[in-house]
Amino acid sequence: MGALLILPVCLLAGILLRRSGRMPEGGHVPLTVFVVNVALPALTLVQLHGAPLGAEILWPVAMPWLIFGLAFVPFRLAGRALGLPRETTGALILCGGLANTAFVGLPMVLAFHGPAFVPVAVMADQLGTFLVLSTLGTVVAAAHAGEAAGGLARSVTAVARRLLAFPPFLATAAAFALMPVAFPSWLSDGLHALGAAVVPAALCAVGLQLRAAECRAVAMPLVLGLAFKLLLAPAVLLAVVSLAGAGGEAVRVGLLQAAMGPQIGAAVIAAQYGLDRRLVSAMVAVGIPLSFVTAPAWHWVLAHAVP
Repeated sequence: MGALLILPVCLLAGILLRRSGRMPEGGHVPLTVFVVNVALPALTLVQLHGAPLGAEILWPVAMPWLIFGLAFVPFRLAGRALGLPRETTGALILCGGLANTAFVGLPMVLAFHGPAFVPVAVMADQLGTFLVLSTLGTVVAAAHAGEAAGGLARSVTAVARRLLAFPPFLATAAAFALMPVAFPSWLSDGLHALGAAVVPAALCAVGLQLRAAECRAVAMPLVLGLAFKLLLAPAVLLAVVSLAGAGGEAVRVGLLQAAMGPQIGAAVIAAQYGLDRRLVSAMVAVGIPLSFVTAPAWHWVLAHAVP
């Protein structure tokens, strides 16, 4: 339960630091840089090293791909029906189709399922959410930024560069390559210590960006995006799992990960491609705190609905 309580505390800390002026404008940037380049790779390496690669991870890894595919058509149709700009539609697809399976999902899984299932959650994050973001997410962002075909082609070419330059992905590759090699205790302890900084630093960074006025300005697409991300998408995946006759705790972990709020990485990619900045910030800043309520509710539902 302590791992769960730290989530709102760190988010509130970021809000108070910004409002008090103790953290300068843009203070979230160095925190995010540290998480992406140091803490998250360390956590990925130590958790994936020695992790099971059995059939039980197939559903958790597949779910982020299913959610992103599920988000594409409804948001495109909604964008046309409501006359939304392409940039807003693209922001909805990215932030509504990608869950925060790392910064929020990992401590949620730890709190509800225990440390034994954290490797399953890491697999879902790295082989699911991150790969979706780095491949399909990048292409969708470029297309909805209104770039020409040449720009889109450049974005596809950039996928390989992004994969080879992104530290958590490199840590994933290293973890698989080093599976036959036992880590010394000093290395494992050091990686665990660095990885423990992921949650407080990332959520503090989110709190630093939370601004109520910007949320009100994008209220309609914000409600649309969060209703899909937090309610509809997990419900559809639960129906798919039930129809397929799948079950087990690993499946429940995958479904819980799918019910997380919008991914911070998706917001970063959306901003890089000039999508709706206000909506992107609001989706993350409002969706993550709401997931502190909706995700535990989904955990209760899944405990009764998935055998």
